[in-house]
Order: sequence, then structure tokens, then C-alpha cells
Amino acid sequence: MASLRTKASQTLASALRGQAVTAARRRRTMSTTARRAFQVEVPGWASPEARTALEGFAARFGTDPSQPAMVETQHLDQHQAALLRLTLSEMVPLDQEAGAEPKVFAHSPERQYAGLSNRTRLLPTEHLAYFTPRVASWNLGADGSDTSFNPPGGVFTRRMWAGGEMRFQADAPQLLLGERAYEHTFVEDAQLKQLGGGRGEMIVVWVRKEFGRRTKQEEAPLPPSIIDRRSWVFQRALPPSAEQQQQQNQEQEQGLQAPSGAFHPDMPAPVRLVQTPASLFRYSALTFNAHAIHLSPTWARDVEGHRDIVVHGPLTLSLLVRTWGRDHGRWFFLRKRGGSAIEPSSGRRLVSVAYRAKRPLYAGEPYWLGYAREGQDEAAGKHTLVAVKADGQVAMEATVLSAAPSAAAAATTEENSA
Repeated sequence: MASLRTKASQTLASALRGQAVTAARRRRTMSTTARRAFQVEVPGWASPEARTALEGFAARFGTDPSQPAMVETQHLDQHQAALLRLTLSEMVPLDQEAGAEPKVFAHSPERQYAGLSNRTRLLPTEHLAYFTPRVASWNLGADGSDTSFNPPGGVFTRRMWAGGEMRFQADAPQLLLGERAYEHTFVEDAQLKQLGGGRGEMIVVWVRKEFGRRTKQEEAPLPPSIIDRRSWVFQRALPPSAEQQQQQNQEQEQGLQAPSGAFHPDMPAPVRLVQTPASLFRYSALTFNAHAIHLSPTWARDVEGHRDIVVHGPLTLSLLVRTWGRDHGRWFFLRKRGGSAIEPSSGRRLVSVAYRAKRPLYAGEPYWLGYAREGQDEAAGKHTLVAVKADGQVAMEATVLSAAPSAAAAATTEENSA
């Protein structure tokens, strides 16, 4: 193992300087403080391309780990939240009256916005619809994705959201609609790993995003209310022959009943979903995500080796968390005089959710959201939810830790509901 503490070669440095000039044109505020490089180790078995990619990544992001690699500030507007809730309400409704929530959001804009007034709190995971990539189309990767944290070199280009953990800080000022907020992104690590069965290499990149309120005055930002660690896996582009073979081996999965034995028998029944190209496009638009695996069947099949367009990992995570919120957090959609609202504070408070994406989900194929047979501990506030494919394989697993609501929060919600 060789520690990367030296500067990259002159050729690589020149290429990186060119990338830095391009990045400077983006609508981002990048940190320029550099104190010491974090360590990236290159295994002895690493290919020359992987070694170059890791060295380039260290040269680009080897800054003081206490300083963010990227800083953004944004106004949390009602419109984005309303469109997000409209899209999700048709998948995991939070209404006490069946069908009320999507009808209100679709046909009663004035009531919709009355329930999303300024200083309304964002629900957990709704921050994912803000701080979207501000990258010009010509500066996206060939697959349509934001390449801000891609390993350089153009070899490891197949990106997938791999997993992470979100922590919600109850003692910090919360994100509110109508207020300014910040996102600070820290690059934590880059590791080279071998794919199972000796099928090649992949680079795993870890970043930490901190989200918090920003005061109107030019003062220091308030402490973060969300700490969002996430990882991406970057693999080599598939050769054409491998793409064709993988496409031939894929089988369409259909089913009307949840896979036997996949879910806990004493928890709420699993919900069957089938994502469509339209629903994936809308989520892509909400998150400003132009990643081609979610939009182009031709790209997904012929270039990436999938059998159809891929369901977004963040969408699956949000639906799992929303399912928990409906069942345990009392995220009920309430009809109120003068508007409608989702009131999450009277139920259990979400403390953290740790998740892992295990297999891709595809448009047009059924899958189920529910509670795993193992990993449930009501007394400890622990619930494990899964997204399961028709063949019984788990596509994503999420473990939610929660705390009992405070008496004050419960009283406030009861008063607002009256």
C-alpha cells in the first residue's frame, strides 16, 4: 500500500488545472483553503488506470478535511416542496382519508400552499429535492450525471448511489420553508475495491453533506440540523460484448403478490409499487438529476448493461422513510381550516436512517415496500424496512432509529389539529 502524500505528475496536474477552471465557471462557491492532504492508499493489485484515478482524486480533493470542498446557499421555496409532496403522495399517501392528499395537491393549489406556509418544517429526506446540481448541460458526464466528485481520467464512469447514513439533529435549528439554508460538502474518502468473483475494480467515494439554517445577516451559519453521509460506486464502462451478454441474461419479473416470507407478518402489510418512466422523469426533474440510467432505456441497456431504466436510489430511500413516517411518525395528511398540512411531530421522532442499496430496481417491474422479518425492536425504537423485488431479493434495506415525542411537541400538534 502506497500513501499518496506526493504531488501528482505534471501532466496530471495540468489536466486537473483545466478541470478546476471549468468548475470555477459553475454556480458554486468552492473552498480554496488547503492545509494537508487526506490519505488515499493504492493497493498493490491496482491497475494503472485505477492508480491514476486515485492519485488524481487525491490531488483534486486532498484539502484540509475541516474545510468543505463545496459550499452552497439556497432559499427553501414552497413550490419545490409542493411538487415533491404531490409526486410522493401518490406512492405512499399520508392522508387519513383515502385519496385526499393527492387530490388536494393536484386540484387545490391555494390549500396546498396554505399547508406549506413559510416556516413549515421540511420532512426527513425532503432536503434531497433542494441543493440540486447547478451544472450546465454541456458539463455533465456522458451519462447525464454531475461529475463533480468523479474520479478523474474518464475510465471509472459508471456511477451508482451505494448507501450512507443521515442523522437528524434535534437540538439544532431546523430547515424551514421560506428561510435560507446552506449545504457544506466534505470529501471524506476514496477507496479502490475489487468486485466479487474477480470481475474487476470499483472506486468508492464517500462525502459528508451538512445542512443547516443560514441567518439573513452575513454571520456564521447555524449548526447543521442534518448530517448526510453518502457514497457512490464508480465502475469501468462495460465493453460492448459484456453489455449484450448481460442484456440477454436479464429476465422480466412480474407478480401481483408480495414474495412469500419476505416481510414481517405482524407489521403493516407491504405495498406494491411499479415505477413508470413518467414517475422516474418527475423525480429526476425534482432533483435536477439528468443521469441517463433513469431516463434513457437505450443508454441503460446498451451502455450500462441494465435491462431498463433504473429507479433512483434516493427515491426508494424516501419512500421507505415515508412508509415509516406514516406508520410510526404520525405523518398524517390533515385537512385543516384554511389549508392542509402534514404534521409529523405527534408521533415518534426520526433520529437516523442507515441504508444500503443492494440491487437495482427497474421501471415497469413490481416491487414491494414493507418491514423486514428481522431487525424490528419496538421498545428500542428500531425498525428495518426493505424494498423487495418480485423474486424475493432485497433491493434496498433501511434501518430507522427513532425516539419518543416530547410532551410539548405532542401538545402542539393536538392544538394545531383542533
